[in-house]
Amino acid sequence: MAIVINGSGTVTGLAVGGLPDGTVDSGTIATGTIVDADVANVAASKLTGALPAISAASLTNVPKDVTVGGRKNIIINGDFRTNQYGLTASSVNITNGGYNIDRWKNYEVGISGTVALGDAEAIDGTYEKTLKYTATSTASGRLGGYQAVEDYHFGETLTASAWVKSDHSNARLFAYDGSTETNSNTHTGGGGWEKLTVTFTQRTNAAQLYIWAAIASSSLGSVSVASGSYIYIAKFQCERGSVATSFERLNDGEQLALCQRYYLAYMGGGIGTGNIGMGYYTLHNYINGYGGMFPVTMRATPSFLITNGTSYWNIYRRDASDFGDTISASGISTRGFSFVLSGNISGTQTDTGVVGLNNAAGKLHFIAEL
Repeated sequence: MAIVINGSGTVTGLAVGGLPDGTVDSGTIATGTIVDADVANVAASKLTGALPAISAASLTNVPKDVTVGGRKNIIINGDFRTNQYGLTASSVNITNGGYNIDRWKNYEVGISGTVALGDAEAIDGTYEKTLKYTATSTASGRLGGYQAVEDYHFGETLTASAWVKSDHSNARLFAYDGSTETNSNTHTGGGGWEKLTVTFTQRTNAAQLYIWAAIASSSLGSVSVASGSYIYIAKFQCERGSVATSFERLNDGEQLALCQRYYLAYMGGGIGTGNIGMGYYTLHNYINGYGGMFPVTMRATPSFLITNGTSYWNIYRRDASDFGDTISASGISTRGFSFVLSGNISGTQTDTGVVGLNNAAGKLHFIAEL
C-alpha cells in the first residue's frame, strides 16, 4: 500500500487504524515540524520511556536563594544584623572567648586586638554588615572570630563559606569538631574581599563543632601579626554538602529569636521601652514582679547580668509612672523569671503596672551561650 501526500498536504492511501508502531520516529520528523501547540493536552498514559538527565544549566527562572526543607545555614547571625550586645562602628578592645555581637566569640591569642561593626560594604552584589577584627600589637598570635555550633550533623559532609577581607595571607576559615581540624584556602592578603570555603566531614560522635575565620596557621597556630593588620568577615554560612551555595538571609524576627535562645537583653531608654513584665506593690516602696516570660525558650537555665542605677527602672500604672533604682532577678528558668524592684520607689499598695527600663544605661541580660 502506497501512502501519498500531495502538494496540498492531503494524505491518501492510509488504511483505517493508522500507521503501524515504529513507523514514525525522531529520525523521520524534521526539526521544527512539531511545535508546542501540537502536543498540548497529551495524556500521561501516552508518554513512555525514560526522561533524559536534567542538568542545573537547563533550569531557568529558579530563585537564587531557594532553600528546600527549611533553613540551610547552621551558622546563626552570619550577616551580623542581630546585635543585642550593642557593637558599633567604634572599635572596642576584645578578650579571647568574649562576646561583642550575638553568637560570635572573639579569638585573640598572643596579641591584642579590637572589633567593630562595619556597615554598607559592597560584597558580591549586595551591601552587607561586616565584623572587623584589627590587631593593636605586633606579635606572634591569632586573631579573628568563631561560633560554637549547637546544630550538629554527625557523620555528614558540611561546607563553611564566608567573604573575607584581609591584608594577611594567613587569613582563612577553620572547622573543628573536637578531634579534627580542617582549614580552607587562604586569603591572598591583598586587602580585597575574597570568598573562602572549607569542606569537612563531622565525626559521628563529635561532642562539639566550632567554625572560625581567623588569621592563623593551617593548624590554627600562631603566626606573625603586625599592629594594624586586620581580618573582616561577611556572609558566613555552613551547610550540608560539598558545595558553597549562595548566602541564606533570614528575616530579622526569625534571626533575633534564634539568637535569643543563647542571649537575651532587655534594654531601653524611656518609659514604655525594655519592658520585662508585670509588677505589683506589695508595700508602698516595694514591687514584686511576675510574668517575666522570655520570648523564646533559652538553651539552658541562664546566668544573668544586671546594671542598676538611680531611676533606671519604672513601673507604668494608671497613666502614671513611678521610678526605682534597683531590680533583682530570681526564680530563673529557661522560660522566664521573677523580679523585685525597690530603691526610692513609692506608690500605692496593691497597684499593678508594667515594669521596664527608664534609662539607656540600665540593662538586664540573660546568658545561656555555649
